[in-house]
Amino acid sequence: MVHKSDVGGVVLDLCDAGAVAAAAGRLGGRVLVEEYVEDSVAELLVDIRREPPVGWLLTLGAGGSLVEVVRDTTSLLLPVDADDVRRALVGLGVGPLLSGHRGRPAADVDAIIAVVERLQRLVLERPDLVEVEVNPLLARPSGAVVADALVTIE
Repeated sequence: MVHKSDVGGVVLDLCDAGAVAAAAGRLGGRVLVEEYVEDSVAELLVDIRREPPVGWLLTLGAGGSLVEVVRDTTSLLLPVDADDVRRALVGLGVGPLLSGHRGRPAADVDAIIAVVERLQRLVLERPDLVEVEVNPLLARPSGAVVADALVTIE
């Protein structure tokens, strides 16, 4: 399921075990319960896909439920280094949010870069992968959290 929120597959604000159990009963089948991250500075898209004949293409941008609407992305060919990723992030429309916009905390850009570097290693080591998409990557003042990911294998 690509867009769980579109079909009611995401339930928020569950404050106790009873609320979680009730929501799981409504959803049916298997469920995944995750901690809600309240301190994210921005939601990002990190997508790496194989693009024959050029190789691997990294796309970074504004993520979350508005990814198709906002169209704030930039793409780079792999391999990339930390400086490449940092420059790409600064150039995004959400770049000011990552730097601490209007007194808000700045994002831990090093943590975002670390996620990109790990995903890059993964796709370069696994020839059976076609695409790895993280959306959203929650950029926090300290750390980054992969809230959802989609991996496509040949």
